[in-house]
Formats: sequence, C-alpha cells, structure tokens
Amino acid sequence: MVARAFAAVVLLSGCNQVFGLTATELIDAADTIDAPRLFVPPDGGTSCPPAPDFEAWIYAPKTLVGSSSEVVHPSFLADDRVVFTSERKELYESMVDGGARLVDELELALIDISWPSAAPGADLIWFIRVSEMAGVPQPDVGFYYAHRNSTGWTAHRADLGISGYQVQVGAVGFYAGTARMVVGVTPTMNDRMRLVELSSSDGIAWTSLDSFPFSTGDVADFDPSLSADGCLAFYTRSGAVQLAVRGGDGRFGAPTALVAAAGGAAFVTQGALDPSRTRLWLKRGTTLVEGRPP
Repeated sequence: MVARAFAAVVLLSGCNQVFGLTATELIDAADTIDAPRLFVPPDGGTSCPPAPDFEAWIYAPKTLVGSSSEVVHPSFLADDRVVFTSERKELYESMVDGGARLVDELELALIDISWPSAAPGADLIWFIRVSEMAGVPQPDVGFYYAHRNSTGWTAHRADLGISGYQVQVGAVGFYAGTARMVVGVTPTMNDRMRLVELSSSDGIAWTSLDSFPFSTGDVADFDPSLSADGCLAFYTRSGAVQLAVRGGDGRFGAPTALVAAAGGAAFVTQGALDPSRTRLWLKRGTTLVEGRPP
C-alpha cells in the first residue's frame, strides 16, 4: 500500500466551462491506495470541437510586466497563469500580464530547467533537468514533475517511459479520460526530432501512442504543445508553428501552418494555447507574441 502526499481536489475551472470536463482530482495525503497515483483525470470525451479560426486572430508582441527575462517555452497553468523558462534556463511562474517569480525552490546547482509542461487547471508541471557541464552528478539529470502548495513547488522524479538523444515535453491535455502529453524525441544524434503522444491514467505511468502518422522524422518536428482538451496539437516545422487537429479515430490529421501568427517572421516557434482557447502565445525569434480573437 502506498500513500501519496498531494493537494486535495483541484478544479479545471476554465476547461469545465469550455469543454465540459469534470474535475481533476489530485490524490490526497489521507488516501491510501494500492498503486501510486498522481491524479485522477477528468472523464473527457472522444469528440473534438472545431479549431478556432487562428488565421482571423489578431497577433501583437506581448510583454510580461516585471519580467526582465526572455520568455521561453511558455505553458498555461490556467487562463491567467503561466510557467516558462528564461534564456538562462531558469524556471518562472507568472500571471499572464506580469508579476513573474523565479521558482528557485526547484533549482539545483549547475543544473538547468527546460521545457516546463503544465497540466491545465492544476498546480502541476513536468520539466527536464539538464546540464552540459562536466562533473555534474548525473542522478540530478532527467524528467521531473512538481506540484505547488502554499509553500511553493516540490519536485519528484518522473518516468515518462521514453528516452532519446534529445527529448522535449509539451503542455498536458485531457482526452478520453486520460492525461495526454506530446513529446518531441530525437532517438539518436543522427536523427531528426519527431512527435510522440503519451497517455496516462494516473500521471505516473505513461504509454506511447501512434497518433502522429505524419511525423516520421523525415522533417524535424519540435516545440510540442497540446490544448487543454487534447484536441489541438501545436509544434514547429520548417520555421513555422503548425496546427494539427485530432480526428474521430484519435489520431491527428495533416498539419497546417499558422500563417497569420507568423506575421512575416522568418522563424516562429513555441505555440501555446490557454485552456479557454482565447489566447495563443508563440515566439517570433526572441519576441513573445499573443494572438486573440478579433
């Protein structure tokens, strides 16, 4: 029997209103269960609503008031709250209009944090600790998840069941009663990155799915991110943010480039959609850009 110490019930408020999801239950410390569980995903459905008309949205540079660092790989915890890293590989959390705070309680000496991946509506993220410096203890490098309580964030080792020369994790969504995460994987240093979707019913054990038939490694696909309902996948290919929509068979259809989001820029990356589907963030070079419906 294993007891897990996490906060009690947390509601996916934005997702409930827009997508009809039920609450995500984080396992309480008072519960004693037969197997480790991080959460119980909302029931969700298997039908996806149409994607917003992102080409009709209005895109403009976005500034986080009080943040002096470049925003790298943003991920929405809620409609009004994000986590991101800086160019120095430090982790921050912030309201969408400012007030960024360095999450120094998760930092380790000589270790960088990359690719924060938020679960919408819950104070829960996954991330990667990396280091390219010789002599850094290897036990500190790898996948982690962290939950937030009144005293800050607490990190725990994570096993996503996947490995490679390089791995990127993306924002978590909930689909068909499971948590979903799209990761970018470069199997060896001679390969290109491709997309793999992971599924989990408990947040602890993850299974790889065959849901990206078009991502074969012939062209590099990276910067993955899911919408809160798991129906929309964003990633970067050939210098542009791509959108793929999940079909009725659970697999993603052929992607389309978000032309309006690019705004004529030569290199656009890191698409991230808020849970209510009313705010899309991306990067044009080093500039954070926000898209909103007209």
